[in-house]
Amino acid sequence: MLQRMKHATTTTTAKKTAASLTFPGKPYCPNTTAANALAFELDGVTVWFSYETPIAFQAIGHESVVRVNAWGPTTAKHLRAIDGGTRTAKADRVPGDDFERMLSAALANGEES
Repeated sequence: MLQRMKHATTTTTAKKTAASLTFPGKPYCPNTTAANALAFELDGVTVWFSYETPIAFQAIGHESVVRVNAWGPTTAKHLRAIDGGTRTAKADRVPGDDFERMLSAALANGEES
């Protein structure tokens, strides 16, 4: 299961991975359906999902990394629940390709520890 997560860098793969996770995730967004906003911890990396897509992560000892909203208003709620949605927070969000590269690196580093 963890190995599949480590390779979840595309939306399609991420959706398949999120759908196959069987351990309990933690809801993080009180104003939306809990099942659509879950966070999972994998080898010291917390990954936040909007539906089945990873949208943010935080490795132990590092700042969180939040992806730019490329979807819609529900994912915007999820992102605001993670980073507060301030002007500064939105400016700090990273584009999708960079986010996926950074997430893959964080998960690979987590496996090594």
